[in-house]
Amino acid sequence: MFLRKCPFFYLRLLVANALFDIIVYLCTSNLLMMTKEKDLKLYYSINEVAEMFDVKGTTLRFWEREFPKQINPKKTGRNVRQYTKDDIEQIRVIHNLVKVRGLKISAARELLKKNKSGVQQETELVARLQKIRAELVAIKKDLETLEQS
Repeated sequence: MFLRKCPFFYLRLLVANALFDIIVYLCTSNLLMMTKEKDLKLYYSINEVAEMFDVKGTTLRFWEREFPKQINPKKTGRNVRQYTKDDIEQIRVIHNLVKVRGLKISAARELLKKNKSGVQQETELVARLQKIRAELVAIKKDLETLEQS
């Protein structure tokens, strides 16, 4: 009863409903738009891929040697690596295992051998949730500035 008398109760309900709608929207349309943006390029250089994951090019070359079945970029005549979208997705999985979860290389290799599809699905889910979280933080920041004014 007390909460309903509070003038901000209904405003908070509206914000909660709006946040839910935003989450649904982000899960459907924004992720589709992000994949369309990725489709603009066929090949990425080692520097572009290293920048995507905030690692050095030497780390990517090391992962190529350690995970030859997963990462196999196309090489030009001068041995310049050209990564496809599939290569980048495999790197995303390995990055999640090694850098985010903190697994050793050998443990990550074993996990990929045993349950490759499960690891990939989990990595995709983590990426989606991180994007949604970033959007929600931005929305929260906007709401706080609106509340202050």
